[in-house]
Amino acid sequence: MKSIIKHLFFVACFLIAFTSNVYAYLDPSSATYIIQIVAGVFVVIGMTIGITWHRIKKFFKGKERKEVITEEIEDIQDENLAD
Repeated sequence: MKSIIKHLFFVACFLIAFTSNVYAYLDPSSATYIIQIVAGVFVVIGMTIGITWHRIKKFFKGKERKEVITEEIEDIQDENLAD
């Protein structure tokens, strides 16, 4: 823990010692634009994970359903042949 505090103190001192003036203007709309970009990235990541997860679940559940349906069809065919 002391190591982390020492590193943070060193970084803070370094940043304070080597500062320079920047003559630039960022209007409020550019901050909003940056927030929209970050939000869009999170939405895309979330949708990608969701779609992939859904496909994985569908793959494994679809296989089980096919086996159950096949067994039910075989049972029905066996009943019809017995009649």
